[in-house]
Amino acid sequence: MKHIESTSEQPCRILIADDEPLVCELMQFNLEKEGFEVDVFRNVDEAYQADLPNYNLFIIDVMMNDMMGMHFAHHLKQTKSTTSIPLIFCTACDGENDIINGLNSGADDYILKPFSMKEMIARVNAVLRRHRMSPPPRRQKCLPAVT
Repeated sequence: MKHIESTSEQPCRILIADDEPLVCELMQFNLEKEGFEVDVFRNVDEAYQADLPNYNLFIIDVMMNDMMGMHFAHHLKQTKSTTSIPLIFCTACDGENDIINGLNSGADDYILKPFSMKEMIARVNAVLRRHRMSPPPRRQKCLPAVT
């Protein structure tokens, strides 16, 4: 399968919605170091205000404000302009039913806290590859999907 090259490649934009400041800082620092553009929102209400269709990936904590992360993810997957944007849950909810429910709700991956930054970055790249946005090394760019 061949990717269509775009003359105006856009940097991959990632939205992180998580209420743990240290986790957000670590993810943002490491993803930006890999060349992604990252916006962090510490609660769902703030994330709803973002220009959601302009992101290439959502990373969401399930347990923000009493399961609001799951509601936010449901909203993203039910909204026409964001339904095809990949989503990763990054959460401490580690029960088998939690993971199954997360994946069945439309998540493309489910990362358990605590996690390795190297593994998180590998999973982000894998999800983007599966969505035909294969980012080249370093300054991460997203290519349009093959049609």
